Amino acid sequence: MPSIDPRSLLLFSAVLRLILIVYGEWQDTHMEVSYTDVDYLVFSDAASLMASGKSPYERTTYRALTIDNLHDQMKTWSLKLESSEETVRNFMNVSEKELKELSIEKDEAEKSFRNEQCKAANLINEKGKNLHGHML
Repeated sequence: MPSIDPRSLLLFSAVLRLILIVYGEWQDTHMEVSYTDVDYLVFSDAASLMASGKSPYERTTYRALTIDNLHDQMKTWSLKLESSEETVRNFMNVSEKELKELSIEKDEAEKSFRNEQCKAANLINEKGKNLHGHML
């Protein structure tokens, strides 16, 4: 197995690191998505404030990222819950309307059925009378 010269490896890693640093700086200034993480900026600002004897909480743009993330999650869940409530409300309104329509249809069908039963009973009675009248 060929061995790698430690100096060559060190030189390669230094050049690669410089390339990544230059690319990171370029991306931070030219692209919407930053290469440098916000946490890095928060911690580096806090460290420089502490080095000068100040509190990191004096930073005007101090952000509790965990709280911000939790707030964003809660907002997302709230929107999903509101959407679900609206969906259920719409379903319930449609269902109540459909139930009323079905109830009306059922009542009409029952009326029609009773009318047909009455007609059938009247026909049977008339035929019975006719048969009974012919037999006498």
